[in-house]
Amino acid sequence: MALARLAKGVCPGCERVVDLKDVKNDFCPHCGIGLHDHCGHCQARKSAFARFCHACGTAARTASACVPNPSV
Repeated sequence: MALARLAKGVCPGCERVVDLKDVKNDFCPHCGIGLHDHCGHCQARKSAFARFCHACGTAARTASACVPNPSV
């Protein structure tokens, strides 16, 4: 659903129009949701909702990969 909204040029969070081509905006200026991030492997800027990096094909980070392991 998020990628479909982005394809229409609207924020998936608040559904307001956003300029996705502006490389300075990684977050929605209206609601603050993250729209772009960077690949952990090649650092290419990519959609925050993409499952894989368009530049190198590396799988995007998952939420579980970002959570510290409490048993360590």
